[in-house]
Amino acid sequence: MTQSFLHTPTRQRGMATIFIVLLAGLAITTTTLGVMYQVRSTQDQQMAVHASTQSESLAWTGVELVRLYLEQQTSLDDVTVGVLSVSGVDGLAVNITAIEDNQVTASITGSTNLASTTLQAVYTVTIQSSNGGGGRLSSSLTWNGDVNYSGGSLTVTNGSDLANVAINGNLTISSGAQASVSGCATGNISLSGGGVSSTSLSAEGNISISSMSSPSGISVWAKNIYITQDGGSYNAIKAGAFTADIVSNGSTIGTAITGGSGMNSSGAIIPLTSGTTVLTLSDGTVYTLDLEDASQSGGVITTTGAVTRISGSAELPATISLIYSGTHGGTIEFKNATVAALWGNTATLSGWSGTYTSFKTHGDANVINPTITSLLSGGSLWATQAGCSGSNCWSMPSVTSGTIAGHLYYGGGKTLVADSTAISGVNVSRGQTGTDPGLPGVPYCNVQANPVDVSGFRDVANYVFYFDDSTPMLKIQNVKNASGTSIDGTYNILTTDLRTLGGLNFMQCNWYSAHCLRNATPTNGWTLTGIYRFPSGVLWFYGDVTIDGMSTGTQPSLYNGILTTGDITLTSSGHGPLYAPNFATPAVVCNGNFYPSNLCDKSSGSAAFATWTDSSGTVHTGLPLGNVAIAAQGDMSTSGWTIHGHVMLGGTALTNGAKTTIYGGLSVGGNTVSDTLVSQGGLEVNTSSMTEDQTYVPTGDESSSSGSTTTTATVRWVRTL
Repeated sequence: MTQSFLHTPTRQRGMATIFIVLLAGLAITTTTLGVMYQVRSTQDQQMAVHASTQSESLAWTGVELVRLYLEQQTSLDDVTVGVLSVSGVDGLAVNITAIEDNQVTASITGSTNLASTTLQAVYTVTIQSSNGGGGRLSSSLTWNGDVNYSGGSLTVTNGSDLANVAINGNLTISSGAQASVSGCATGNISLSGGGVSSTSLSAEGNISISSMSSPSGISVWAKNIYITQDGGSYNAIKAGAFTADIVSNGSTIGTAITGGSGMNSSGAIIPLTSGTTVLTLSDGTVYTLDLEDASQSGGVITTTGAVTRISGSAELPATISLIYSGTHGGTIEFKNATVAALWGNTATLSGWSGTYTSFKTHGDANVINPTITSLLSGGSLWATQAGCSGSNCWSMPSVTSGTIAGHLYYGGGKTLVADSTAISGVNVSRGQTGTDPGLPGVPYCNVQANPVDVSGFRDVANYVFYFDDSTPMLKIQNVKNASGTSIDGTYNILTTDLRTLGGLNFMQCNWYSAHCLRNATPTNGWTLTGIYRFPSGVLWFYGDVTIDGMSTGTQPSLYNGILTTGDITLTSSGHGPLYAPNFATPAVVCNGNFYPSNLCDKSSGSAAFATWTDSSGTVHTGLPLGNVAIAAQGDMSTSGWTIHGHVMLGGTALTNGAKTTIYGGLSVGGNTVSDTLVSQGGLEVNTSSMTEDQTYVPTGDESSSSGSTTTTATVRWVRTL
């Protein structure tokens, strides 16, 4: 039997097909699972990358936020090592890890649910004076305290834009002192011995003049005036004011002392058209009223735009009336002189002769035989040494034209001359009801003490001298060498040879034989002896400072602003002048081996002073800090120095030996009432040659007296931790 193998192979092909299908299905399943796994793996990787990108982005955001935070600071003293609080940004943590000189290091971490990134960033922070950095001087010389000149000389020469002298206290000039001053004192002014000429003196108190050389062309204005000497010439003698109730809507709301040209029928004082009236409200709030800016009609004064609140919080109504209540001072006691204008409440002339162009009194006038061109009086006229026989009189005053509300009297017994009796040479209409010239008021002396706090200047100074425990240290900032490279850094004065820096002459003292300031201690302060070389710029000292001699051959002048938390002494040892940087030339200050980069602008290739822009958009040359020659929180003692630039003292000024001359403003007693005695040498303050930009000084409310500042923070480098 022949076997056939055809059936068996047929069945095997079917099984193979099924097996192949199974294998193909398995392969497809495997491939599908592989693809699914790879897709999931890719998704996980993408999620991880996305999480990392989010945390890095958050950390880099923190880098910029820290930079912006640093630029909001006016001093690195306000930045501390430790955690920096961050609000409004989830997942961001900042830790300030180091602060050294002008560099700040921070660790910044950005965190999400799946990742975190930490960056370390190093910032360079530059702080310097900014635009709008100062205010103008109001007076050439300001004293917060009594001033007594008993010897030497006092000369204050001011430019047209500055008042001369402002004194919060009394001014006394006596003995052999010579004074050439103008200005105002809140107390009394007493002039005896020496002399004054061509000045204008005002006092909220009294002015007394006696036993001095005859004045020439002066004006005096005060509460009361007592002049007990003959001769001289006066442009004006004015004294006295009205006291008044301040009334608004029928209610009394305060009191005032004011000048006025008279009163209306309701007793309202008709104010003058110039001057300042002080208004004190019932709760103690004080305003000043500028009469030139105020308007009035029928005794009603509109105050809008004309008042300034000095203290307190109460509001002043838009319209007020000043209702007469009495007089304030106004006594003039005088001998004789040539006077252009005399105006007071009462006038008593005890000297013979004298010439008066205008003679006005609110009350009575008692005279001998002056020559008066124009007389106006709300009282009577008494010729105390005259005699009459009928209408024939002798030793009477000569009056070209006059009108008085009262009557004419003569002789020691005060005998009445009938109003109808004409007296030769006395052309006065008598008994004229309603005649009243009013009163001139009393001066308002706006003396504002200028507080001195140099702590805010520390970060904008160029050379900062301080103590680390008892070790004298120097921090240099905002300084470049002649090639434009910064030399900023901190130096131990005891261990660093600072006579040269980078091979260039730097700080050399004791006529080159010694290092500068190595003997400084917190107790004794800083003494610069025999300055041989010294760089220009602003010097800042913690403690007292003494300048004791200069080598005028190698260092003929100092081109520095000297700032100190203590006292400053300028000895009589050989020296040249001291120039505040802006009172020198850009070539001298900015073209040396080292120069203050914040005060100088060399962007054009030539030396120039830096500029700033005030709030009105006006550009000024020379930062206000560069106008300051001396700023001391304590006292200044000086002998024979010439100083170019402003001197600002928290304490008093002591002049010894030779005269001290300041070509700039002088402010004394900014931190406390400081009485000043000048008994020899003398003082000259001259602001007549200053430019307008040189009249600016750093204002006291900007960065604690430093002037406003501009802070720039730049990222030096960043790395991933």
